[in-house]
Amino acid sequence: MSLLPRVSLLIVLSWLLAVAVGQAQPTPYYFSLPDAAKAEPVTGAATSAWYVGRVLDARADRSRLGTVRRGLDNLPAPAMLTQSVPAAVLAFCRQQLPPRAGSRPVVLRLLTIEVGEDVRPTSENGEAEVVGEFLEVQPDSSFRVLLPVAESLRRGGMDVTLHHPANLGKLLTQALAKLAALPATASPVAPALSRADALAGRGGLPPYPVQTAAAAETGVYRNIDDFRANRLTAATRPFELKPTPRSLKGKLGQFDELEAYFLALSAEQPREYMPLTGLWGLSHGHTRYIVYQNRLYPLLPGPDGRSFTFTAQAPIDMAGSGSRALLGGLAGGAIGGAVAAGAGSRAGLTTFEVHLPTGRVVQQDAEARLINDGFVPDNPEAGKLYLFRRPDNVATEPLLVLLNGREVARLLPKQYVSLPAPDQHAELVLCLQRPTAAAATPEAAQLLQAPACLPVAPDRTGAVYIECVALPAAGQPPVLRIVPTRTGTAQVNQMRRAE
Repeated sequence: MSLLPRVSLLIVLSWLLAVAVGQAQPTPYYFSLPDAAKAEPVTGAATSAWYVGRVLDARADRSRLGTVRRGLDNLPAPAMLTQSVPAAVLAFCRQQLPPRAGSRPVVLRLLTIEVGEDVRPTSENGEAEVVGEFLEVQPDSSFRVLLPVAESLRRGGMDVTLHHPANLGKLLTQALAKLAALPATASPVAPALSRADALAGRGGLPPYPVQTAAAAETGVYRNIDDFRANRLTAATRPFELKPTPRSLKGKLGQFDELEAYFLALSAEQPREYMPLTGLWGLSHGHTRYIVYQNRLYPLLPGPDGRSFTFTAQAPIDMAGSGSRALLGGLAGGAIGGAVAAGAGSRAGLTTFEVHLPTGRVVQQDAEARLINDGFVPDNPEAGKLYLFRRPDNVATEPLLVLLNGREVARLLPKQYVSLPAPDQHAELVLCLQRPTAAAATPEAAQLLQAPACLPVAPDRTGAVYIECVALPAAGQPPVLRIVPTRTGTAQVNQMRRAE
């Protein structure tokens, strides 16, 4: 093949790759918690003195459960429950630990409920985490803190996204088993919470000793429990920390990784490399370090009071890897190798969080970090929600649009509305309801009172488009679904031109 056809083929493949990766925007991943037939039973449920009567969602970011990777290209997408988090978790708790004669209600305050995925070139792991507290309401409306819970797991597989329902169900079941084992005479484990503090996620258990210790001494941490307790073990010999000879330059600037060395061996051998295997971290020179992927990184307190953070090289981003590998195989030869070699890329430095209650290490959401730091995304459509109604057979019937239970608009066919989403960290539930005047019978009117609802998460990088259709059959609620960005943009632009 001559050079010109090869260059033309490369141009075509590059265009196809841009279409496949750059314009693809996966819809959110919706899932439900396991039903009674699939969930593991709660140990001790038959004799429990407690049951969950209410769930409080006290997460800092309630807009989603985390981020998953979808499709051939492992593109990131928000993970959502099909119901609101309080409703879904309460139904699961009632299913797993139903009220019994003499049992008392408690409130489950959720501080973290999260799923995530660690997708690498040779492996996939799904992660889940639940952190919360069981509270008992007092006559003065304050809350007794009865029991903290912190559960996490990591599970590998071929398509780990499918395991998220079972993973979250397993963690909630483990938390409920601890509640079932709690005696009816249990004493509070922390000062009582006011109603305002309980709803806002404040208070609860006191800080861990590592968060209040004045200064770090020299030693090593064997595990996360030692770190939380600030319980140091003396090293076998004195050691020092030195930058590695290989500085990460380019996008990483002059960022240096650290290595540990034993000191004072002999005049001929003044130092020896200190292996980090089996260590969670260490403390040296008034600074605490974590051992992450056999390298040392200094830790800083997180802004939420429940985590530490550190900066390290970003993992390989596998977004677009499937398209690159596929197109590389189609191209073949040197061109194919060059295309496929781009499957997965690093993005320089990134921030990781160490969640103290569970010890889970997660990469901080870059989009969330920009918003938390006060930066405005470049895309003016970021965070916007558009609801549009296609032409249907109920042309004169407006649909009532409810956002978190409050009516915000009425929508006729061929109309759209930009939904207000002032707090991008809040959980949003979008509902549509047909007016009862559209019902032919009282029974149909009762059915129409139940709206069609869909939890939605604002996208911090672009707009989210939701389509609705009113069905002509009596008693049928409207249909709601999220559509691809390209489809939604075309529909909304067409309706704008018709205005």
